Amino acid sequence: NDRPQIGNINCQTQIKLATAQVLELMQATEKAVCNHPEAYKAWIETNIQKAQLGINRSEYYPILSATLNYDWGKDNYQVNNRKDLSYDTDTRRYGIAVQANWLLYDFGMRQHQVSAAEKLLAMSFAQQDSILQDVVLKTIIAYYAVIQVELKLDNLKQTFQLAEKNYQIAHARYKAGIGIKSDELQMQANLAKAKADQVKLQGDLKITKGNLAILMGEPAYQNFKVNSQLKIPSILNLKSIEHLIDESIQLNPKLKVAQLAVDAAKDQVKLVKKSNYPTLSLMTSYN
Repeated sequence: NDRPQIGNINCQTQIKLATAQVLELMQATEKAVCNHPEAYKAWIETNIQKAQLGINRSEYYPILSATLNYDWGKDNYQVNNRKDLSYDTDTRRYGIAVQANWLLYDFGMRQHQVSAAEKLLAMSFAQQDSILQDVVLKTIIAYYAVIQVELKLDNLKQTFQLAEKNYQIAHARYKAGIGIKSDELQMQANLAKAKADQVKLQGDLKITKGNLAILMGEPAYQNFKVNSQLKIPSILNLKSIEHLIDESIQLNPKLKVAQLAVDAAKDQVKLVKKSNYPTLSLMTSYN
């Protein structure tokens, strides 16, 4: 992975599912953050915007260019019986040229360029935060989906054992002549349904584990264990809806993206307007 560090997450020390005894929720989340393609794409776009900001800031510095040339030529001209008209030349010519160009004043065009680039970079960070939040949320949902199916399987084991025991009792009663065939058939049907439900849940478990593995950048056929002993709060101590809305307006990365996009567009409009004005540059050259 080209991203060695994301915040406090070290992407180069992530465990492999094959070597993990029990995959914890935090480990699954870190692997998803490091390996999810959407998160990787957002990281690349942020770095591109960083480079663009550096390019725009470089407009404040002078541009220096240099040219070096070297020519060599040889000419041998001979006239029969006329040495005075014959000649042999060996010509070498070299030169160097240096030119400097420094934009001194442009009525604020560079300032608006840098301001727009700064807002676009902040927008890229907000977009990256939004994508990371989505990846984390999807990973948590997928992790709990695995736990949910495993708990259903555990409950179904008890149902299967009970159905098997009831069938054995009904079968024994019928063989002994104290039971009726319909009771045996009913218990047999309950046992068959429990077996079918068990097979279906085993398939659902493979699907949910595959979805979680894909989010973590692992093959979908990986088989691993999760920690089903997670503490789930029974009561959520939430703030008032008005307070949550105010916090969302200030902190939600998607809203930040929208506001920063508007601010960057305003700077672009100012930049276009300033392009109608003349510019003042200092140019010098040496040959």
